[in-house]
Amino acid sequence: MSMQKKLLNQKDEIVRKYKSGKYTQPMLATEYHVSPVTIYNMLRLWMSPEERLAAQKLFARKISYPVQGRLYKHRDSIISEYRAGGISYRQLAVKHKCTPRMIQTLVASAGMSEEERRAIADRNCYKGTRHWKYRGGRRTTFDGHEEIKVDGKYIGEHRVVAAQVLGRDLTETEVVHHVYGDKKQNDKKHLAVLSCSGIHHELHHWIYRRFGELHPKTMLKLHREFLAAHGELPPLCDL
Repeated sequence: MSMQKKLLNQKDEIVRKYKSGKYTQPMLATEYHVSPVTIYNMLRLWMSPEERLAAQKLFARKISYPVQGRLYKHRDSIISEYRAGGISYRQLAVKHKCTPRMIQTLVASAGMSEEERRAIADRNCYKGTRHWKYRGGRRTTFDGHEEIKVDGKYIGEHRVVAAQVLGRDLTETEVVHHVYGDKKQNDKKHLAVLSCSGIHHELHHWIYRRFGELHPKTMLKLHREFLAAHGELPPLCDL
């Protein structure tokens, strides 16, 4: 059953909650595990514009206005806490049991200059290592290779490992090949350095298309034979 059909079965309950003035559309979206856009579109079908406007005004009288009054009583402490840095609108909203928009409006009323607000926002926002999606300077490319950040740039982890084993930087034409075909495994025992992409393509054609899936020991043996026949470096596990 699709999510919209499930919502249709709960139509009366959703409309009743929204008309009660205790729920906003984002609150309903969170409760029913859908996006706010889905709730918005459903309420447009189920309620007239006058009914939706009345529900919004009722929420403002019941919830929003009292909360705003409570916030303005603690206005100075909230603004000083925001100015001190290290806390965002969302964190302040959770702490004071309100919406981030209310905190933003409160801070905007403090008379801070645009430069000061931007400086505080840059200090408080979660960038780089403080971002919630930060993975320790690692990312996965569209073709499955792992990249790590080196001197501010993302470089393939397999190339970094190969350069460390060889004790020199790789040239632009050199290709690092995964011996067993697993791009996630970047230990030196899984890698081999080839002089150019042409040799790399020939290696793939000779081993994988000709022999298919093989035992790891047999795969390593075939790699050694191919690399020796073409005058390439041996697999990094042999260095």
